[in-house]
Amino acid sequence: MFNFDLIFKLYYGSSRPKKSALAPIIATKLFSFAHRMEGFSIARFEAGPNDDPLILLDNLAHWPRDNFPTDRAENLRFAAMMESNKALVAAGEGQFKIIHFRNGNFVDVNISQSVREPFQLQPLGADHYLLHAYHSPDLGKNNENGIVVDRSGNVVEKLVLGRSIEAMKTTKTGNIWTCYSDEGVFSGDPISRLVVGCFDQHGKHLYPDEFNSVFEYWCNSINVESDDSVWFSPTMTGLVQVVNFTVKTISAKQKAGIGVFAIYGEHALWAPSSPNIAAVDFFVVSNLQTSKNKFYQAVDDNGQVIKHEYYAACGSKMYFVANHDVYVIDLKDVQI
Repeated sequence: MFNFDLIFKLYYGSSRPKKSALAPIIATKLFSFAHRMEGFSIARFEAGPNDDPLILLDNLAHWPRDNFPTDRAENLRFAAMMESNKALVAAGEGQFKIIHFRNGNFVDVNISQSVREPFQLQPLGADHYLLHAYHSPDLGKNNENGIVVDRSGNVVEKLVLGRSIEAMKTTKTGNIWTCYSDEGVFSGDPISRLVVGCFDQHGKHLYPDEFNSVFEYWCNSINVESDDSVWFSPTMTGLVQVVNFTVKTISAKQKAGIGVFAIYGEHALWAPSSPNIAAVDFFVVSNLQTSKNKFYQAVDDNGQVIKHEYYAACGSKMYFVANHDVYVIDLKDVQI
């Protein structure tokens, strides 16, 4: 039997707070996309560099979030689900759609069937979208895993962005930032072995020139604070800030999770990343210099607790989904 109190202290460096002790953090509702689902399911939630949330939808089957297969029967059902999805895509019946909310308006993009199953997405300039498709296991062939589509969903360009991308973000100027899991870092791929990467909008590699140990051997997430300032979350160290292609800041080791984070000043706001470790999915604000944490519970303008899932961040803003509604928390407004 797991001792969640001990696990919590190991992860967060403090005792587990009671639900009643969590400080409220107000989230503002931005929009609802329930009327745009049309039989689709949520596959991915992201945020672009212009305070613009994006939802990737598909018609595939999805395993319940945070409910990993735990026995042989569940593993068999999971394997059958994945095979069914694979067959659906191979037959040309997989459907993928982007919902992009920008400047108060919706842009809907139905993606061409010629795109391999997309996994992540980001806007690329005003009229294009960058999709991360699953990488071919053959290093020498069909390894263009960055797929650029226009607003009609047609493929206009294919890019080589490295194997096993863990996170992908674009900037307002069109640069593409990536980070990789250990599977990519140790795969022999010349791009992934550098742990992080930056490319121009056409896939030309810009940074880094060599491996830098400050990124460890696996990065989990990226926050594009501005065109010139990008933050990374390596697995074993503090947050790493790159400014104008030079490492500027390495924070104290963060004891706040390993997932999505917003950044502002001397603090990071972390999305929930440890299911079942507490009675509520809490947000964490962590001091970059001391690693001390404060725990919060998301509420709406009326003080009602919001049940949330799917998280994305850009700069100081943390976005999440709640029952097909998108909310935002701005770290700038949080009383710490």
